[in-house]
Amino acid sequence: MGAAMGAAPAFTLSYQIDRHDRLVVLSESWREFALANDGAAVLPEKVLGRRLWDFVQDRHLGQLYRHLVARVRSGPAVEFPYRCDSPAQRRLFLMRVAPAEKDRIEFRSVLQSAEDREWINLLDARARRGPGVVRLCSWCLRVALGPEEWVELEEAVTQLRLLEVDRPPDLTHGICPRCQEKMVRLLPGLPTGG
Repeated sequence: MGAAMGAAPAFTLSYQIDRHDRLVVLSESWREFALANDGAAVLPEKVLGRRLWDFVQDRHLGQLYRHLVARVRSGPAVEFPYRCDSPAQRRLFLMRVAPAEKDRIEFRSVLQSAEDREWINLLDARARRGPGVVRLCSWCLRVALGPEEWVELEEAVTQLRLLEVDRPPDLTHGICPRCQEKMVRLLPGLPTGG
């Protein structure tokens, strides 16, 4: 392991959606972050004008985000922490979702801490994928080992023996029960069906 989690370099990433939920504004740091994280598919020229929902594949996660957007459109801003790791770094961000000018909603993520760690091939966007699918929580990056068992990413890599395979499984995202409970408290009225 490298640097301990703590003071992180000042880094902010933001985007805005219009009243039709289309991505209309991206921060200057968007391109830099996409390129540094093998995100050629989310470069500005590929995402501007598209609906936010084009990027949320899990139905339950989509419901949660739709509720979040509706809540912010009719009320106060909402803040929550989330992890957004790279293969070589564990990173914690704080997201603030708030009303913006012209009936827009702004999603602003500020890096809170970063920690270097051993490379996790599972998170490498360039890795050739093998059989199977691993489900990650979009908030805490814990991994589902079963319907009710979610473990830390690093523990899942060990338990699933992912360091022993050349081709990690595909990834899908959702929300673990622990983060679902936190979001229900944060967003009263959130549908809890899965």
